[in-house]
Amino acid sequence: MTDLWPTDISTTPNVKLPVEFLEEQANLLGSKTKNLVNAIVARIVEVDDSYVDYPDEDYYSEAIKFAYSFAIVAPTLGNYHYSLFSITYGIEVFPVEFNLDEELQRQINRNPIANSEEELLELLGKILNAPKTKRIIQALLTHSRSRSSPYFRKHRNVSVDNSEEFKP
Repeated sequence: MTDLWPTDISTTPNVKLPVEFLEEQANLLGSKTKNLVNAIVARIVEVDDSYVDYPDEDYYSEAIKFAYSFAIVAPTLGNYHYSLFSITYGIEVFPVEFNLDEELQRQINRNPIANSEEELLELLGKILNAPKTKRIIQALLTHSRSRSSPYFRKHRNVSVDNSEEFKP
């Protein structure tokens, strides 16, 4: 039997998935806030009835999307989550669509679709530096440092002096 498959089929191109860029940025936020505010990336799983009802058909492969949410989290506030945005993309990675609320959309002032890695990084940078994002993080920091936060009510001997490192 003749093998008609390409010889380099098992080698993968050096491409980072959009979710990997989100995870990198999520990991950086905690160090900037002494872990009072962190970020998480979570996969969004949606079940479309058409996938369930017709499993022997084409599975609507063009409709299958990878979806992830990016949330700001305050561990000292009972792991309060603020969903900042989500992304979706298909099997071929680009384009990546960012799902933003109206305020964030206005602040970034551009189309929320990235057609390349460069556009993805530009768009992600605009979102993370937007006034709304900064306002949300600062509000969570204020609440987290408050002596009335759930964490501090439980651990009354914890210092909130900014000169000390705080570890929840």
